[in-house]
Amino acid sequence: MNTYTRPCMTPMETDLLLSPLFLALANDQDDCLLVCDAHGKVIHAVAGKTFAEPPVLRGENIHDRLQLPVNTFTDLGTNILGQFREQPCDIRVQRVDIHPEQALYLCRVRPLSGALSWQNWLESLPAPIAVRDRNGYFLWANTLFIRRFAGNGACIAGRHIRSVLCAEDADKTLAADHYVLETGRSTLFEYTCSDRQCAEGHYLVLQGPCRLPGQDAGIISVVEEKEKLRMEMPSFQETEIRYQRLARHLMAQLDNHNAALARDLHDVLGQTLIGIKLAIHNAMGRQDVPPSLAEAMQYWMVLLDESITFIRSFTSGLHPRHLQEFGLKRTLRTWLEQSRLHSDIAFDIRIDEELPKLNADVKNACLRIAQEAVTNSLRHASATRVQVDLHHRNGYLTLNIIDDGNGFCAQEAREHQAGLGLVSMSERAHLSGGKLNITSNPGTGTTITAIWPIT
Repeated sequence: MNTYTRPCMTPMETDLLLSPLFLALANDQDDCLLVCDAHGKVIHAVAGKTFAEPPVLRGENIHDRLQLPVNTFTDLGTNILGQFREQPCDIRVQRVDIHPEQALYLCRVRPLSGALSWQNWLESLPAPIAVRDRNGYFLWANTLFIRRFAGNGACIAGRHIRSVLCAEDADKTLAADHYVLETGRSTLFEYTCSDRQCAEGHYLVLQGPCRLPGQDAGIISVVEEKEKLRMEMPSFQETEIRYQRLARHLMAQLDNHNAALARDLHDVLGQTLIGIKLAIHNAMGRQDVPPSLAEAMQYWMVLLDESITFIRSFTSGLHPRHLQEFGLKRTLRTWLEQSRLHSDIAFDIRIDEELPKLNADVKNACLRIAQEAVTNSLRHASATRVQVDLHHRNGYLTLNIIDDGNGFCAQEAREHQAGLGLVSMSERAHLSGGKLNITSNPGTGTTITAIWPIT
């Protein structure tokens, strides 16, 4: 322990240690500075630039808060290992003798994560990077991350993610953290932040598990704007162009296949069922039909009516032939009304009376996404209510499908690309110039939002 002895001072001169000059110098330091008495009680605490707030507040005991032995100030050397919120800290103590019967202890607290070489390496990378513990508290972030997400560039070590990011982004990030910690696997996801106070933009986020010396598993995040990746990485841009061409080709082939299948079902199977119905209707008019057979024919007619109705509904879902003729609003409303008739679920349909002029890709994608999302709610969600909202506001066409069903882990579904329907919806939105967001958790229902900029 370093001991500094100065000429004897009166008790009143103790305040000189806490003078404005001392506090100004302390606030300018990177490390947290604590002034303690011989029992470890903090007389004054200055967070410095390392912590968002002092790890030990005035009146608290440094031994309890930093998990230090009670003989910290007598038996240990200058380098003391403490812990704050599972973060190892290096503590250095200097004794200041006020007078022969009184001494104060000046403690410098610095977060410690083993060798600093990994921090220097991460700091040199051209992307925002941060490390958090399993409870969502930031342990470290490089300068790019702090400038992008901390607003005024303040240090975020020791702060919870909810105090740094807006509520929606924090929830998505914490859900991804939970998935990473539970599975031990990395995950890549994207989200659009519209909060100007946070970090407005469309981001790709890579999160993975990490383990720092003396700690449980934590999470490392690498964040970058998607548009920046496209502009600054030619190979990424070329791959994206080839991918979009291939995806558009596959979607066109799928739509053509569905259109051919819908025609065959309508023209062949549908007409065949109608022919059988007419034949049974004519036979029922004959006088020599036994009563038992006539009763069976009535039952057959009911089955045929149900089959014909199903074929019409199914072919309409496969290929909306009236979309270009009647427009998105009328086609979508008609399909939803038909779905309502064949379901016990309550429908809440909200479609603007006036929609802007839309190109064929947007109209087709919007209808297809709505059909897929509503069908999932009817078949798999055990929902009692479905809300479909289509509106145009501030230059954006927005489609919302909300149900109160079982829900699912959206992060896990994205990671494993579970369900062809979810992948199809995302691809259709992306290829038509829009974005799709899926919000769901087990037991909380599902919200699917698709947004297209309309110029």
